[in-house]
Amino acid sequence: MLYRGHLKLWRQLEDTSFYQNSHAVHLFIHLIMKANWKDKKIMFNGVEITIKRGSLLFGRKVASLETGIAEGTIYDNLKLLVNSKSINIKTNNKFSVITIVNYNKFNPLKDDTQQQSNSQPTASQQPANTPKELKNERTKELDLNTIVSFWNAFALEHSLSQCSKLTEKRKNRIKAKGQEFIDKFPSVLLNIKDSPFLLGQNDRGWKVSLDFILDRQDAWVKILEGGYSGKVKRSSGNEINKGGDWIGESSVSAKNVI
Repeated sequence: MLYRGHLKLWRQLEDTSFYQNSHAVHLFIHLIMKANWKDKKIMFNGVEITIKRGSLLFGRKVASLETGIAEGTIYDNLKLLVNSKSINIKTNNKFSVITIVNYNKFNPLKDDTQQQSNSQPTASQQPANTPKELKNERTKELDLNTIVSFWNAFALEHSLSQCSKLTEKRKNRIKAKGQEFIDKFPSVLLNIKDSPFLLGQNDRGWKVSLDFILDRQDAWVKILEGGYSGKVKRSSGNEINKGGDWIGESSVSAKNVI
């Protein structure tokens, strides 16, 4: 399993006004875990935007799927977290960005409490990963989870099957396809949107799934090149916005993000 790191649970969380609200606490911890641990650039409508460390793109539908909390309850508790000055939310007509206030207290850049050992590992001990190795593993894990988040948001919009768990098999399939697949996955989803066949308009009523894309060796390339498309072919990573929709986690209107 890839190294996923750890967070600090700040004791002052117990002193917050919402501590006795289990849904609010659950949602707040979920947001901390989902926030970027470093600045991350993404493509949106063909424009590169940066989601800062401690922030995340947010959609209530996906958050409800991941936490088991009803969308209406998420809406109410987001307002509670804003009022308690635990988070900030910036919303436009396409997506919301949530920023964790005091994020560094939960995920510090340097862990000063970590015990340092100068002794050599014994034969029965596994050597510790270097900071560079851990950073690379965290980046890989982030990319893998981004694929699933993008797929689940897109699948919700188009009545496709969800990916409920990032299994080892799925992780290996994604890694085997390489970084190019990860980078161009948003364009793959846009081409699926343009394909009635992949969305179930065929004589069998069959619909594309994430496993179909991962298990078939060149399926994603064929989709990217417009092999199943009934409308527009796209062979590059340049996204085309149609009807104001986006396939990312926040592919919902402003009224559905908060």
